[in-house]
Amino acid sequence: MGFSRKIALVLALCMAILHFSHEDEQSGNQPEEYSINAHSGIRRVLSACPSAGTSQQAILDAHNKVRKEIPGLEPMTWNASVAKFAEEYASERKKDCGLVHSDTNIYGENIATGAGAMTILDAINMWVSEKDDYNYETNSCTPGKMCGHYTQVIWKNSTTLGCALSNCVKNDGIFITCNYYPPGNFIGTKPY
Repeated sequence: MGFSRKIALVLALCMAILHFSHEDEQSGNQPEEYSINAHSGIRRVLSACPSAGTSQQAILDAHNKVRKEIPGLEPMTWNASVAKFAEEYASERKKDCGLVHSDTNIYGENIATGAGAMTILDAINMWVSEKDDYNYETNSCTPGKMCGHYTQVIWKNSTTLGCALSNCVKNDGIFITCNYYPPGNFIGTKPY
């Protein structure tokens, strides 16, 4: 079977899964707009079924575009083990969409929550937007601002990643997590 036929079959399977998982929803319940929060995550597993057009490559490209802006940073690669961890944690958060980090010290982690049509790329863009609040000279955030999600994306030693998205049961929310190995964001150490 050719590569393009395999892709077509995977996409057809994903569409069928999405169709049956949303079959009982009434039309009009899904908001057209979405809201996002920097610490959230979702259950759809990208390694098996790209969600809403978000492929592993698109996720890597989004991270690596930012990393390319800093001299000496190598591009990240997708890691099945890291993606499996992300999938399992996103699945745990499916019950409540809680903006809660996992207890891992093995992986770095960015999380986000949202509603409606939020995607993993939306979450990445949100994390990267913290760049404006990061001071490269002092390796610190603008007072009163957050920049740790951005520094995780550019963390020099973080070379692999995996992300997942879950549709939450209670509130039509979305939970997204991207995990990174080795972890970053150690206080007092420059990320790049």
